Amino acid sequence: MKKLVVLFFAVVAIISLISFATCEIGEEYEATKSGVYVKNQENLPFENMLEYGYATEISGVSKAEIKKYIKENEIVGEFFEVEKNKIDLNQFAKDFGLVVVERIVAGGTENIYCYCALLPYRIENRKSNLQIAIRENDLTIATPIIMGSF
Repeated sequence: MKKLVVLFFAVVAIISLISFATCEIGEEYEATKSGVYVKNQENLPFENMLEYGYATEISGVSKAEIKKYIKENEIVGEFFEVEKNKIDLNQFAKDFGLVVVERIVAGGTENIYCYCALLPYRIENRKSNLQIAIRENDLTIATPIIMGSF
């Protein structure tokens, strides 16, 4: 019986990991902007691209569409921006099983760095793999970290 219970929880964990790895964070929210960060920015047919040197931000295109043009493992992160009144951060934290690692307030923005075991993106030697930047009327959520400005 004990082995059956362990097997059940292992299957649930694997299904959860697969479903989170294949969906876009924030897809159920009314995002004002969303997209991915990619390693390879050459010859991509997208209009909304910002080059940061270490990654290129692509917005306004689905993750599935982007995957048609890039190699596997070249998506290195995801992000979305949303008005504060359009998201329940407590529910978002529950849905993703977030553990707060650090909170920093700078320049009127509260940055919350979290760890989420369900997300595939990581930065070597960092405990957190999801950042939430809360401003007066909106917020940005990105994994593994917000790249560029916010």
